[in-house]
Amino acid sequence: MANEKLRIASSEPQRLEETTDHEFEVVSLRDRVQAFEAYLRGKEQEIVRLMAAWNETQMDILCMAVEIVGRDKFNLLDEIAQSMDQNVRQAIDKHKRSQQEHENELAKMASVEVRIKELTQQTKKIAKAQQKESKIKHNKSLKDLTVYLRGLVETSSD
Repeated sequence: MANEKLRIASSEPQRLEETTDHEFEVVSLRDRVQAFEAYLRGKEQEIVRLMAAWNETQMDILCMAVEIVGRDKFNLLDEIAQSMDQNVRQAIDKHKRSQQEHENELAKMASVEVRIKELTQQTKKIAKAQQKESKIKHNKSLKDLTVYLRGLVETSSD
């Protein structure tokens, strides 16, 4: 993934026929992945901030309700705390699963990167071998042609 490039449309073409005249931009896959990860981190931080604000708001509402109705009328406080704990645990579990999926995807991408490097090396070896074989055949053809032409020259001079 180090040097892979993507060719992307600068803006969305309306129809498939328009892609021939459409302007494309070549970007680094690694840069795009890093930008996407940074975007996700920003969104995660925003969600954490909003959830904290929401929890604070819920607690403010609950406190106001206790003030208005009175503490003795509220038997739900323990259940609410348990429910909030359960919600927090579920959110943490969901985040852990999401993080694990993200790590699995990164591992897959790393293995694909390794495989691409291996294939590139194999392709280079094959290309060099073919080039060498072609050069040998070319040199042999030149030698055969030289021998043939010498034979023609010798027979014509006799």
